[in-house]
Amino acid sequence: MDMLVLLGYLVLALILSWPLLTHFSSHVVGYGDVWQHLWNWWWVRNAVVIEHVDPYFSPYIFHPDGVGLAGQCFAMLYKIPALPIQGLFGRVVLYNFVWLLSYVLSGYGAYRLGLYLTRDRQAAFLTGLCFAFSAFHVYHVWSHLNNLEWLPFAVLSYVKLLRERKWVHGCYAGMFVALATLCSWYYLLFLLLFLFLLLLSELACRPRTLAVAPVWAGLGLSFLVGAVILAPFVYPVVRELGGGATYFRIDVSDVFSADLAAFFTVGRDHPWFGRVIGPLYERFRTHHTENVAYLGWPALFLCGYAFFRENKREVWRWLFLTVAFAVFCCGPYPQLFGRIYRGVPLPFFFLDKIGLLKTIRAPIRFLGMAALGVSVLAGFGYAYIRRQRPDRQTRVRLFVFCCLVVFLDSLAWFPSFPLQDTAVSPFYERMGEDTTDYAILDVPLPELANPWPLYTQGVHKKRMIGGYVSRTPPAARRFLESIPNTCSFITRSGFDRPDMPRRVSPAAAARLRLELVRLRLVHVRYAVIQRGSLDNEPVRAYADWLASVVGAPVFQDKEIAVYDISRDTPNAGSSGIRAGGAEPSGVR
Repeated sequence: MDMLVLLGYLVLALILSWPLLTHFSSHVVGYGDVWQHLWNWWWVRNAVVIEHVDPYFSPYIFHPDGVGLAGQCFAMLYKIPALPIQGLFGRVVLYNFVWLLSYVLSGYGAYRLGLYLTRDRQAAFLTGLCFAFSAFHVYHVWSHLNNLEWLPFAVLSYVKLLRERKWVHGCYAGMFVALATLCSWYYLLFLLLFLFLLLLSELACRPRTLAVAPVWAGLGLSFLVGAVILAPFVYPVVRELGGGATYFRIDVSDVFSADLAAFFTVGRDHPWFGRVIGPLYERFRTHHTENVAYLGWPALFLCGYAFFRENKREVWRWLFLTVAFAVFCCGPYPQLFGRIYRGVPLPFFFLDKIGLLKTIRAPIRFLGMAALGVSVLAGFGYAYIRRQRPDRQTRVRLFVFCCLVVFLDSLAWFPSFPLQDTAVSPFYERMGEDTTDYAILDVPLPELANPWPLYTQGVHKKRMIGGYVSRTPPAARRFLESIPNTCSFITRSGFDRPDMPRRVSPAAAARLRLELVRLRLVHVRYAVIQRGSLDNEPVRAYADWLASVVGAPVFQDKEIAVYDISRDTPNAGSSGIRAGGAEPSGVR
């Protein structure tokens, strides 16, 4: 039966992501941060297998100083086992496999949790369906947070520990907590907070449970097992923080907190309600990359049945847990349609004052646990409805109908699922074959708004100016601060600012020339301009100025234009490569 359940979730994931299956080695699911995660795959393998260096420091980005990666969201759980086979299958195939695995295991973990609580396989399957295909999971295809799969396994282990009072479940809990943490540091906090709330509810409902020795032995073992597994990965973070690092703290919780209305608001691209809902999303203060907190009306309807019909202590417990995590999603203060009520501090306001917890950037990500709670309650609700239908045929129809409605509700988030082509310009491949040591300047600079150059580095294998990591140490930005005029033209996130330069004045040209000398001194050879960015006046102005200084591009195609900035003559590029021409010297 479990194999059928796994197969069912796999089929649904393939339907959701279609046509990914037909482009499995050439495209990836998602956008934005997906390129940073693909860089993670390349860098970890390059550091450990090829260069035999510490993966928590990379000299390849933020050249010439390099960057510490203690705060990087590596998701090491999947990087380490893939080291021997990444060269065989490639990082694109492995990324897509892990993405699909997340849906299958998320569904299966919630299924096992639902089965344990309801003793109903159909209700359990629906629990897994609600969780794996929750809007939060589906919408965050661009993010590392789609790896929710180990959360329900850890939750189930803790629930079993309190119910069955066997210390062995504590060992399982510690292992699953570690696996979840190796997908995201956020999950460690989520699960510790869940355990605290679970013990609090147990104290209120069954205080005698906490007086049993095996329960405390199991809890102790869960911490011990988790600590042993996580120790090698925690050490770089502790080492960095021990050195006085403060850059982990990023105070943007207001724009990464859930709006109360978002819990009940379908996607802006919904085929039926998109035109009506779109303007509503514009009112939310939450950043557009994380403004989805929809809990799903079909799941909420089933939750209502559980709340109003099921007179069970377990339903009330899960309602408490779900509401608690939903409140944490709202951040330090409640927001409604974009208005912040700062006179009403929420629990996150106080949580955010505690030591390492100050590094939490996005309270809305607590929604992963809230979605799990909603899924469990939906399972309870469906189990109640099913018991009221004694006829087998009616039960089958009800099951198919509920699954279809829940799945279509999640499918509506992406009528056309986002697939991105991973093909790169052939010039990157030629640079990768060149053994000369030099760096490149990507235009626009790689950053949050433009992580694509990180992916290309896995092909050309040259160092680059700037970069994009989860937490950037100030020291890594020193060189960028030494070329402020260049950055003012080529910073993508500033394209919509009115103070961005639109032309190169004589005074600006003199400053840019000095900064060009600085780039040459740190062995930057090529400026690679993404031609799709030339519709922005600052980049176009910089490209025109660069051509007047170093000459025509040594290579150009529909994707990039490459300037050799190691030379300083307007005629330098005249004999270089054109689209379809000969290769530039040094790239063989």
